[in-house]
Amino acid sequence: MCYSGHKRKRAIKFQSVLTPDGLLFNLFGSWEGRRHDMTLYHESGLDDILPDALIINGEQHYLYGDAAYMSRP
Repeated sequence: MCYSGHKRKRAIKFQSVLTPDGLLFNLFGSWEGRRHDMTLYHESGLDDILPDALIINGEQHYLYGDAAYMSRP
């Protein structure tokens, strides 16, 4: 169940979001390794959390990640 198919290995995936100062903002997992990164993103509910959490002192901030993620605030 944890077989990812990538390099014929077994894996367990976690998704984490860190702040620029290194604090853990969000940790979601564990999922079997064959799950795509975007599936984890949608399952984690970050779409509901991030729009309000990334406005700090009235300034919109952005989350940068792997190329698998969408480019938006």
